[in-house]
Amino acid sequence: MSGFGRCQSLVERLGATCLLLVLLLSRRALFVLGQTPATPVIVSDLSGYPGKGYSLGVSLGTPPQELRVIIDTGSSNFAIAGVSNPDIANFFNTSLSSSFIDLNQQVSVTYTEGFWKGRLGTEYLMVAALSPLRVHLVAIDSAKDFYVKDSGWQGILGLAYPTLAKPDSSVTPVFNSLVSSGRVTSNMFSMQLCGTVDKGRKLDITTGGKLVMDGLSSTLYTGNIFYTPVQRTDYYEVAINRVDVDGVPLNFECTEYNNPRTIVDSGTTGLRFPTAVFNEMVKKMRAVSEQRAPTAIKPCAESDVFWQNTGVCCVPPENSNELFSTFPNISIILPVAGSQSTFKLTITAQLYLQAVPAVKLNKDCYKFFILPSDYGSVLGAVAMEGYYVIFDRQHRQIGFAASTCQIRDPEFDKPAVLGPYAGSSDPSACLYVPASSSSDTKYIGIGVGVGVGFIVLMVIVGAVVSNRGSDGRTSHESAGSSDGVYSRFA
Repeated sequence: MSGFGRCQSLVERLGATCLLLVLLLSRRALFVLGQTPATPVIVSDLSGYPGKGYSLGVSLGTPPQELRVIIDTGSSNFAIAGVSNPDIANFFNTSLSSSFIDLNQQVSVTYTEGFWKGRLGTEYLMVAALSPLRVHLVAIDSAKDFYVKDSGWQGILGLAYPTLAKPDSSVTPVFNSLVSSGRVTSNMFSMQLCGTVDKGRKLDITTGGKLVMDGLSSTLYTGNIFYTPVQRTDYYEVAINRVDVDGVPLNFECTEYNNPRTIVDSGTTGLRFPTAVFNEMVKKMRAVSEQRAPTAIKPCAESDVFWQNTGVCCVPPENSNELFSTFPNISIILPVAGSQSTFKLTITAQLYLQAVPAVKLNKDCYKFFILPSDYGSVLGAVAMEGYYVIFDRQHRQIGFAASTCQIRDPEFDKPAVLGPYAGSSDPSACLYVPASSSSDTKYIGIGVGVGVGFIVLMVIVGAVVSNRGSDGRTSHESAGSSDGVYSRFA
């Protein structure tokens, strides 16, 4: 790292030579061929735990300090711990950096539960093995219920549009700075979130993934990429045309799925739908699951606390296959950009049943991660983990393709992107139009882990359903929700 420190201090004079040295010294990036054969695509590793987010390693300051930040497409600030906190292992010590510039402005973000506040400044950041760049950041000096214990990250890297930045859009998000400086040329980034997998029939509850900060990598997906238009540019807002349960459409007007909006958000754990949609969906899913469930799975399929997101289902490892075959697929139908057709994302049980730490010895435990929302639909990590997702800001569209991630059990349905299907109406016809503006409501928080202490344990026949008490939230959670995910409605 001493080579990087020397490079950073000479960056303005050495230019391309310094960039080459940085790339050679970085251990966090892998080079693969992307869309343009002459241009290497930098693929950075992501890591985490279920319900605690996907994080990326970054270097900050002079000399560089190594930290990890959660990757969040539902917010726009770059904020990092500036003081110690019991829930994190380290923090960015601004007094040890010769390049930190304090802008003498306080920034605060308040969540329904918890908050952070800190000093706005600028600092040299090295991310994804790109050459150091001076960016806006907030050094957090006070926080409550923001950090997630044992998550491994100390801050947040918001990748949404500048309109969401706090205190206002004069704060330039990191990705915008990368584009304007020429370090990123395509105005496009992409990610592959891989969730959890079985390793020799032993459930591994760590998660991993990849982030491509400039373009896309053909090694991270298979088949065709289907793009859907971004409807409004603050969040990555899209429009859902229809939702199916086990191949049968729910009976809602398409505007109800997007009430008041639908966003694609890597900073939210769950797949969320408006409350009315969620209730009908669970009713249909429960009916299918109860009919299919074998003896070992029936306690889960019939458990109120499981379907209400306040409990988990634990089964012997040999019965996990029966669990995945019991619960039905969910299909989300989206419009194809620039056409009158649609495509379909298939969300399988292996995606929406998320592995959590076992609450009973020799059991595999899962939580139902489809959740109700008072603030619209959110295609969070549960949905994204099935796909390679491309955020094409230049063309205002988001692409989905089948991921090359390993799935827990290849015997069952894999997440799929299917289409095109003819007959779509104008996607703008599915946008929800409120009676009065609600533009001040923002998704600006991040969220929480599911591995907190379980309060009540109920053993039912061959399965275990654990009731987590109250609403199961641990931090950053919006009012009315129950999953402890990274909801950012402040």
